[in-house]
Amino acid sequence: MRKEDQELILQMVSAPGSPATATPDEILVHFGETDGIKLGSRLLNMAVEHNDADELELSLIVCSVFGFDDRSLPILCELESEAWHHSHEDIVQVISAGKDPRFTETLYHATQWVPDYLAFDEHRALAVKAIWGLGPTPGRAAQKAIDRLSLSDEEVIREAATQQLDRRRSS
Repeated sequence: MRKEDQELILQMVSAPGSPATATPDEILVHFGETDGIKLGSRLLNMAVEHNDADELELSLIVCSVFGFDDRSLPILCELESEAWHHSHEDIVQVISAGKDPRFTETLYHATQWVPDYLAFDEHRALAVKAIWGLGPTPGRAAQKAIDRLSLSDEEVIREAATQQLDRRRSS
């Protein structure tokens, strides 16, 4: 991805006191696309092909603006266990949003594996996000995963899983 591509994508990001200065339409024109979901998928595939963590972050920005399609989800599941990037929490959040039982094992894996760059995190934010993703996921596999997690030796994992069990019982 060229520097100008990166800068334009970053201009779509807003922060308190710093509104976005690029629009989705400007991104589409810049990349010569009419379909933002297709563009996001293409950029995601390029990031994976290059094993480029920065490209991955930028492609996730584009995907979050335009949306993810079903072709992106298997790629994101593969990326969840890759160590070359730092977007695991974002990936787990996207996978969780779908509440798709097909991705239960991916979410469970995110509760068990700690990427090196997150080794400092005693609060296990990645694992907790994955557990919260498992909570509303229908099906027996998700239920079993949460049951196993509720027996964890790690208090933060056990508590998050117990909360999800309680939510599942009350709904």
